[in-house]
Amino acid sequence: NKKRNAKNPKDLQNLNNLEAKANYLKNNIENQKNTDIIKEKENLESAIHTSELYDLQTEIKNVHLNNKQDLNNYAIENIEDLNMIDSLEANRIEKELLKKELKKAGKIAKVSNVLSALPFLRNKYFRLFASGMLVKTHLKIYENILKRKNIEYRNSNFNNMVNGHTALNGALSLTVRNVNRLDALVEATKHKFPEMNYDLEYNESVSNLKNSLLTEQEKMLKKKSVINKYNLFSVARVRELKRV
Repeated sequence: NKKRNAKNPKDLQNLNNLEAKANYLKNNIENQKNTDIIKEKENLESAIHTSELYDLQTEIKNVHLNNKQDLNNYAIENIEDLNMIDSLEANRIEKELLKKELKKAGKIAKVSNVLSALPFLRNKYFRLFASGMLVKTHLKIYENILKRKNIEYRNSNFNNMVNGHTALNGALSLTVRNVNRLDALVEATKHKFPEMNYDLEYNESVSNLKNSLLTEQEKMLKKKSVINKYNLFSVARVRELKRV
């Protein structure tokens, strides 16, 4: 209609140029979308290497070793040793340990930091899972500190971690559980130490960690929505995938 209403050749040429630009942009957007879909399918179907699982297991063990070092810095061997010293001093140490663990969890909750800690993780969805596992580990240590219960390291079971699709599902499930565990631990902490309600450093760390977890959760839910919309992962493909 606009072309028919054009009064002179110059107007018609301008309309043709605009139409050509619009088609060019439309094609570019469509091509980029197709490229993104192909990349997503590759990430979802990409097998998780045993070397990646080993790297994550090693990093989880390092979290426990670092906690052991934190205890040694206070001249205690196990968290239960706090029961053997002056109660005021024990409470001070416990609160400091809790805040340290919370900050560590907040740092690793940002997936960009997981890439720095574990640079050999290839699959972006496995990085999300790794982040969730490390946050879970820090929160478990936090819980044991709060209960003054000795912290034992045990190998994690990654038998169900086959490909990017299982990693994404695992990461989302972990994140939901981590948020719920964090809420419960904060409530228990403030019940045990009411003064923590007014500890700005502690409350800021809680807020940072929870915000990071909720942000990643929202991103994963959106990703799941796109995957379902374009049917990017076929259940039949799972049987064909082999771990390298």
